Amino acid sequence: MIIKLGGKYIRKLNCKKTEYFDIEVYFNNSKACIRALADSGNSLKDNLGGNEIIICEYKSVKSFFPNDIEIKSDSVEMFKLLSETEIRNKLRLIPFKSLGENNGLLLGLKADKAVIKTPKPVEIKNVVIGVYCGELDSNGLFNSIINYETIL
Repeated sequence: MIIKLGGKYIRKLNCKKTEYFDIEVYFNNSKACIRALADSGNSLKDNLGGNEIIICEYKSVKSFFPNDIEIKSDSVEMFKLLSETEIRNKLRLIPFKSLGENNGLLLGLKADKAVIKTPKPVEIKNVVIGVYCGELDSNGLFNSIINYETIL
């Protein structure tokens, strides 16, 4: 019993605390300010060039999309609709796997850059925004997810 409790205590000491980062994302003439959870389990990369991917709730990057198009959860349908607009050259479909989703597709948007607000800001030029139509955190602590290694 003592060994079991001691092992839990040691694992807790070695475990990183949850980290959040404020990030500014730039697209055309718009800027979105997001709060991202740094997730070491997020290994998504853009299949066209290996760009970093930041998963964002749609409502946090809504200003990047044409006002006359209603964004829906079907990424393929949205890709088709948006491919008829001025942002067509910045669109991506990002394949992913997760629990309960073996062959998912996420709508992606190639941003101009992202700036991670740290004591020494980190600028990422090659970044794609993966648009998630749901809510990432029911407590509202973050609205985006970024690969922890992107911040290092």
